[in-house]
Amino acid sequence: MLSRFQLFYRLAVDTTNMPPEDASSVLSILGRRENVLRQIGPEECRKRELLDELSVSRSTVDRAVRELVDAGLVGRSDDGYYRTVTGELTLREYDRAVGRIGGLLDASALFDGLDGEGDADPVLFDGATVVEAEPLSPSAAIESFVDLLERSSYVVGFVSAVFPAQVEAYREQLVDGDLTARMLVTDSVCRRLVSQYADAVRDGFRTGRIDIRHAAELPSYTLVVGTTPTRAEAVLVAHTANGLRGVLRNDSPEAVEWARRRIAARWRESASACPPGLADD
Repeated sequence: MLSRFQLFYRLAVDTTNMPPEDASSVLSILGRRENVLRQIGPEECRKRELLDELSVSRSTVDRAVRELVDAGLVGRSDDGYYRTVTGELTLREYDRAVGRIGGLLDASALFDGLDGEGDADPVLFDGATVVEAEPLSPSAAIESFVDLLERSSYVVGFVSAVFPAQVEAYREQLVDGDLTARMLVTDSVCRRLVSQYADAVRDGFRTGRIDIRHAAELPSYTLVVGTTPTRAEAVLVAHTANGLRGVLRNDSPEAVEWARRRIAARWRESASACPPGLADD
């Protein structure tokens, strides 16, 4: 086990003697040698151990170690090789980036063809659960959203489209549950609520626990944060004029914090009084 002095010494050595590699070169090395870097770890190990654990040729291990040392990700000592502080932090960022890219790829079907969705932060996709609206099972995606409403005591967000199951879930949780909701909606959503869901809207307003405000313009997706007894969760509902694309859910603190900031910014920028007729009794 390394002492505190040894760790501080390594940090100083690693950061002052690290070769000037650019980020793209390091990413390229990690793509090829990530398994070797993981195996080396922060404690010293010898090439013999790498050969035994990785089941690769000695020449492969030699090339990998040489590249990692040259990039400053691995250091050399009398007792073998060790992952440097730079290597440790770089590997951590690499894993985070891989997770986010994987999440983006999983959610690509939700956003392909939509305009203006580049403002979504990658943290929203890291570890997210994505439910697409499949042709043979279109209700599964919206049911994922309804599930959060049924478990939440408070939801806040902006809404760019409404679906029957979604409206009914709000009504049930407001009237029969203890849900409190603050929603920012578009002109088109206002018109649909008044023309198609007037009874459900009136039932919700009678509880005194829903606040609906108007925004002239919102992103083409719906974004809400629901607070449950155990955690908060961010939910993004992707939709087009042709209907629902799918639902993305993420309860990581980073995703929830991004969603809260995004929602708060929209409320500050564009929230105005409830349109006439929406809350009429």
